[in-house]
Amino acid sequence: MDIDLNGFTINGPGGSSERSAIFQESDYLNLRVRNGNIVNWGGEGTFAVEALGLGNVLEDLSVYHCVQGLRSGAQSTVRRCIVYGGASSAGTVRAIDAVARSTVSDCIVMDVGTGGLNTTGIHGGLDVAILDSVVLNVSGNFSGVGLYTDLGGDIQRSVARGIFGNLESHGIMSGSDGRIIACVASGVASPSAARGIRVGPRGMAVHALAAANSGGGIATSTNGFIVSSLAVSNSSWGFRANAGSRITDSFAVGNGGSGFLLTEHNANEISNNDATRNLIGFDVGGMDLVTGNAALRNSDTNFDTDGATRLGLVMVNPGLAFTTTNSWANFSITD
Repeated sequence: MDIDLNGFTINGPGGSSERSAIFQESDYLNLRVRNGNIVNWGGEGTFAVEALGLGNVLEDLSVYHCVQGLRSGAQSTVRRCIVYGGASSAGTVRAIDAVARSTVSDCIVMDVGTGGLNTTGIHGGLDVAILDSVVLNVSGNFSGVGLYTDLGGDIQRSVARGIFGNLESHGIMSGSDGRIIACVASGVASPSAARGIRVGPRGMAVHALAAANSGGGIATSTNGFIVSSLAVSNSSWGFRANAGSRITDSFAVGNGGSGFLLTEHNANEISNNDATRNLIGFDVGGMDLVTGNAALRNSDTNFDTDGATRLGLVMVNPGLAFTTTNSWANFSITD
């Protein structure tokens, strides 16, 4: 079935709506909804479009002042849609909710979550890909998340900015085995716990930027990877890793805590990174392997280690035209 709104608007009854504007049972397939506007569907638990079947396409839609925006069933496509100005809600809010093995691309979400308990701008299930999308100004009374994917998800070339949650907030977040590539998270805030980017177990963040978040920058769970990424001017740490993780070729600049913080000190590898003008450059210990890094003018100390750390030779203020044959050497610059 093809529903072409032809540029027209479906205008709902506001907070009294009991059903979604367009609804599809999960038994049906291949619904296409496109080219129009849906506004004022503010009833608790309702969506502008709630299409639960397989293989749907939602495209070129503008959703305004609805409690929740667009929900697609598995193996569906959501593209070139805008969800903004969400209606007040006391429950869970997902502006765009894509079920397993779907793709969300070229979408914008902004100014949603007023009163919501847990608010997510774009939420993806198992193996969902979120591409080339932007989430701005999302808030939740409990938690706020800009972009999220579950197990095996893929988030690429996307931005989260202005994300808030009273108890926790995340700009961009992936579940286990997920990828976050060429993404930006900034202005993520919470009175309790805020992270710009968080990678799940065995996941990776590549070419990512976390800047000016009220908590930490980029974090990975157990056995994760962070590669060629940048953490700048976050209130707490720049990069954080749990056991068995690797951070390489990345830069931490001007963060309020440690540039690189290893929390479990168990078989992490930190190599070829730079930490400049943080409180602490590298906060490492235990069985962490730390080689080929450079720490420059961090205000407390450049390397905070314990005696068990597998720390390559640290060359302190080596001076002009220095040479070394030690390929594992770290560098500490204080002058």
